[in-house]
Amino acid sequence: MFVLSVVELREFVVFWHPFIAVVTCILSGITAGITIWLYFRTRPRMMPSGLPQGTVIINWTGHPLPEAAWRNTCAIWEPKTAPKFNTESWSTIRDSVQKMMRELPVDIEKRLLLGNPDIVVAIPQLAAGLAVLLAVLHGRDGVFPTVTCPLKCGDSFILPEPFNLAQVRFEERIERKISD
Repeated sequence: MFVLSVVELREFVVFWHPFIAVVTCILSGITAGITIWLYFRTRPRMMPSGLPQGTVIINWTGHPLPEAAWRNTCAIWEPKTAPKFNTESWSTIRDSVQKMMRELPVDIEKRLLLGNPDIVVAIPQLAAGLAVLLAVLHGRDGVFPTVTCPLKCGDSFILPEPFNLAQVRFEERIERKISD
């Protein structure tokens, strides 16, 4: 059996302590570097003033988009069939949303999942489908998308300027109060 006396244990600790301190400093530096990299990699991107050239609107409303001056320079992608949410359960709604995501062209899906602000999602108005759609989008890319939604105005619909949900979330996190 291997037994250390108090003196031997003290000598062991005194000898190895500087090396352990150096290793701890190196690991702390690596951890800080990764934390900073993740912060800059995942922070929400600011919505530029005006939409950048090459902006794509994903029309998941199930209806043609109303005319709006800001969307004239945007490409519009629409699915082959209007989105339908199977509302039997939350899992069937999620399956419907997953099907919508699978129908996206690869280039648009990649830009969307990178959190690019040049992708505008025209969202459906069904609340349950919208809730799951936003959860899936946020779960995949870590930020909320830039969205717009046709709104009823009198007898017709208007398409308001898009807004960046990630920016709204970021601003609200600053205002968040943590209670005791």
